[in-house]
Formats: sequence, structure tokens, C-alpha cells
Amino acid sequence: MATESPDTHRELVELRRQINYWRAQHTRAVERQAIWKEKAQQLEQMVRQQEAQITELIQQNETLTQQIQALKAKVAQLQQQLFGRKSEQTKDLVPENHDGDQEACNASEATSESKNNRGKQPGSKGYGRRRRSGLPTEEILHELPKAEQCCPVCGKPFSVFPGSEDSEEIHWEVRLVRHIHKRTRYRPTCHCRAVPGIMTAPPVPKLIPKGMFSCGFWVHLLLEKFLFQRPLYRVRQVLALEGLSVSQGTLTGGLKRIGELLQPLYTGILERSRAADHWHMDETRGMVFAEMEGKVGYRWWLWVVVPHDSCAYLLEPTRSAKVPQNHLGEEAMGIINADRYVVYKSLGGK
Repeated sequence: MATESPDTHRELVELRRQINYWRAQHTRAVERQAIWKEKAQQLEQMVRQQEAQITELIQQNETLTQQIQALKAKVAQLQQQLFGRKSEQTKDLVPENHDGDQEACNASEATSESKNNRGKQPGSKGYGRRRRSGLPTEEILHELPKAEQCCPVCGKPFSVFPGSEDSEEIHWEVRLVRHIHKRTRYRPTCHCRAVPGIMTAPPVPKLIPKGMFSCGFWVHLLLEKFLFQRPLYRVRQVLALEGLSVSQGTLTGGLKRIGELLQPLYTGILERSRAADHWHMDETRGMVFAEMEGKVGYRWWLWVVVPHDSCAYLLEPTRSAKVPQNHLGEEAMGIINADRYVVYKSLGGK
């Protein structure tokens, strides 16, 4: 075996070193390639996400643009309705010897005449009649008279054809009904004598004992009087048209009895109002045609006291400081929001 010379050995060592070096460089390059490839994939994924976000933002921008344009059109329409020329206003007069102005005015008039007026246009299709299906329905059958239910020539009778020709109308019906309550009576058949005499069904509850009118009648009268502000003499006229003649004193007396029934509720509202520590108060004059000893005239005052959870009305013949003092009491402390009427200033340092 031939021995290697020193120069050959050095060359082999150098070649092995370079091989190891380039092999290591190659390994690093492969690793870097894998890292950059992974980063490139991540960047591509981010780019795709950003493109999707950009597309979504563009769509949102288009939607916002459309909404802005619609709002601008709505604002322009409202400005025209509020500040624009009204149909009752006269047109501006065009000065003479101004042919150009006259032509421009004629053109503007032709343009304005060509435009449609606001609202539903003549000749356009309507919306159709609205069906009030929520109202109670009553079907009424209409038939031909017996003499017309046959052929006028041969006399043979007609046969009923399936179905019917239907039409509807809204009927306003106001009725006064006289209820007769018949209470069944019972007699025991045993000899125990635990139930003496004849038993009768209990009487119907009434708002006013032995009164003429039902609870529903008084509810309707209260609505007419206090919700719709209809005087009692007009209510009596309406009742007279329906066949019921009733005196003014009967209705007034019934309302007074109902007022007595509501007095505990009114007392509770007043107590609730006095227990507060912050009130809004005001008063206004009104005519009350009631005789009162020591008072001249019919001018009264309606006071209102409004804390945070109730509302009390005080109908008083005077406008003095006694009204809020009597209502709130001498030991009341709190805040009153009111106008500059001197009565409120004289209530004291509390």
C-alpha cells in the first residue's frame, strides 16, 4: 500500500472540511427555506383575509353611501316641504322687455307643470279597502221573495246555487237594554227545619244599592262625563234619543254616591302626596256653579300637586297659601317647584 504524501493528506483534509462546511450550509439553507415557506403561507393567508375584509368594507361603504344618499334626499324633501314654495303662493312676476327671462320662466313653468303633484295621482291604482276583521261579525242572510224564486214563464222553482254574493258594511249600534233579573226560589223538601222558609238566589251586586242602573251604565256615564268631557244634559239628550228619559238629578245624585265610594282612594292619594319631600305645584282658575256660604261668585281654583309617584287634585274656593299649607301640613319639609306666585314664597324656610 502506497503511503500518502503530506501534500495529498492536507488536500484530503481540506476537501473534507469544505464538504462538511457546505453540507452544513445546505442544511441551514433547507431550514431557512422551510421557515420562509411557512411565513409565505402565513402571509398569503393574511392577504386573503385582508382581501375579504376589504371586500366587506367596500360593500359596507356602498351600503352607507346609499343610506347617506337616501337621507340626503329625505332632508331635501323635508326642506322643500318646510321652506319651499307652497301651492297657495303666487308665482313671481316677470318684468317686461326681458325676453331671455321670459323664456326661462316659461321653461321653468313647463317643467313644473310636467311634474306630478304630491300624493296619490289621479287615475292610479288604489290600495284597496281595508278589512276590519277584528270587529265582531254578524252574518245576515238575504233571500229572494217566495214569489220570485221560480221562473216567471213556466213557474218551475229555482234551485239553490252553492256559495253566495257577499258584501260588508260597518254598522254602529247603540242600545239601551232593560235587564230583568229573575231569582229562582227554592223550598226545602225535608223535615229537618235547618233551612226555614223559602230560599232565593242572591241578588245581583249593584254599585248603588236599589239603584236603577247597572255598573256598566255608570262606567259608560263616567267615560262620557270625565273622559270625553260631555255635559250631562247632552248625555240626557242622547239617552232620550234611545228611548230613556232620565232626570238631571238622578244622574247627578248617582255621581255623588260614586264620589263617596271613591273617597277612600282619594284619601290614600292625598296621604301619599303628603309623605313626599319634592312636589311640583300649580293652580288654575275655573268656574264652579255651587253655592257656598261666605263666598261671592263662582270662581274656584284647581290645584295640582305632583310628587314622584302620585298626582293629587285639590278643588278649592281660594287661591291663598292656606291650600298648600293645609295639604302638606305644618311640619312638611322639602322642595316645591312652582312659578313666581307669591303664595309659594310665603310657605316658610322649610
